[in-house]
Amino acid sequence: MATSSVQPLFLRARETFNLPPAAVTRFRTDLHFEDRYQMLDGSLSGGASGGVCPQEDTLRAVRAWCREATIDLQERRGDVDAQRGAANLTVEAINERCGMLFEYTLEAVEPAPCREGSACLTRAALTLHKYRVSGFDEAGQPRFALDPGFGTNGERHFDFSITLPGTPRVSTPFGTVAAIPSAVVSAGGAAMGIARQLQEVPQLQVHAPIRTVRDGDALFCGSRREVPLDTPFFVRELRAGVVQDVGFGRARDMLDGCTLTSSLRRARAAHRTVRLGPSRAQLIIGAGDVRPGMTLWQMPSIGLDVTFGLGVVSGQLDTTHPALKDFVLPTGLVGAEYNFGRWAGVSELYAVANVGVGVNFVDGRHSMWQGNSRYADQVRTTLDGLGFAPNLRVELGILKRFYFGRSFFELEALGYYGTTLLGTQAFSDGSGGAGTIDYTVNSFGGVGALGFGWALSPRVLMRLDAGIQAGVANPGITVHYGGIDLAIALPGSAIEVGPTFRWTFSYEL
Repeated sequence: MATSSVQPLFLRARETFNLPPAAVTRFRTDLHFEDRYQMLDGSLSGGASGGVCPQEDTLRAVRAWCREATIDLQERRGDVDAQRGAANLTVEAINERCGMLFEYTLEAVEPAPCREGSACLTRAALTLHKYRVSGFDEAGQPRFALDPGFGTNGERHFDFSITLPGTPRVSTPFGTVAAIPSAVVSAGGAAMGIARQLQEVPQLQVHAPIRTVRDGDALFCGSRREVPLDTPFFVRELRAGVVQDVGFGRARDMLDGCTLTSSLRRARAAHRTVRLGPSRAQLIIGAGDVRPGMTLWQMPSIGLDVTFGLGVVSGQLDTTHPALKDFVLPTGLVGAEYNFGRWAGVSELYAVANVGVGVNFVDGRHSMWQGNSRYADQVRTTLDGLGFAPNLRVELGILKRFYFGRSFFELEALGYYGTTLLGTQAFSDGSGGAGTIDYTVNSFGGVGALGFGWALSPRVLMRLDAGIQAGVANPGITVHYGGIDLAIALPGSAIEVGPTFRWTFSYEL
């Protein structure tokens, strides 16, 4: 339990893509290979590399990696010859360190071209082969063979697919703009799915013994090369032969390790920044029970939270008739939060997207309709005396979270767009033709909120948010006639301003 993990070597045996270039870039980014593993082109299986890198060159490069990685491992342990000042390259250490060698083949494809407006499907399949040291040749160089203890005869297969509807263009209050192609988003989803599956493989999970516990933090000798910012960890202890979870934390301040190894000396000589010292994980759950000697063990996560909750938001303020103001709009919402702190360098920084469905109490008596008297009576009629209408709301923004043990507070800034369907009227043109008119209110603006919450478990958060909303609402009609949809913005508008309140739960995937 207390043995520190080492960074694996991944050999690119073959990668196959038939995705658009932007989708390939997104796939590679969300796969997280480059920032989690050491990478080398080539293959040990003979011919799998497709001629990119001859096998002998690959074997020479792998042996060089194996030697340097074993030297670093022994230097961190202090297993160094006192007279020579060099690491002891024992057979046991070579077998241990060089057994973290994986070869992979990857295929990410669209089975059919993603046409404008059609659904976009990305399928990704990854095959891993794990190697171990099987012996040494006459020159003392290690030989490598498939590790039968990994998967089935050294092989494991992973696949994931995601389908998204085509969204080539989207209408917003600011006009019609190009949307993110769904092919790119689909590729990113498939990559995150593969990355999440890989985190379930014990050999690829990061684990490190805790050296010191102080002020709610656990210090450990993991490297920032191995542990991205905000990596979640279980705190585990072996008790009576049973592994138990006693806490939970997140990586916050990542350094380059506790020992100036040979590879770090070369990095310094190349004028790269090297920050020696223990890295820090903030203890969120079980801080009082965590002690030195326990182990930080990576919790599988892709940094994506799904959220759901209930709330109320401010409605339209009637500036002409102050008695008519609609300040209580009950809303149910679902959404997602993605932690992009590792790229921004800011811990717990999330991109947020929410979709809410609620009710709007505006009707034909509202001042925004008084300049459109032709439609005001009809709006009242189409509401059928209920006094409310369905409202759809979309929000995008950012969130910053601050933890204090299990409790936390957060700052949130969102932009929103909402539409309310007040009703539909059928009409005839007098010559046998018929159509309909939709009466709507479209609004947009921004929300600033402060939230307080509690970590119910490592994956589940509960929080209450309160804030201020400010925006503008505009009436409009859409005429559907003869296969033509004609949107008409009516004169008149209303201010949306007032408080917002939410109660939400989040689950980390």
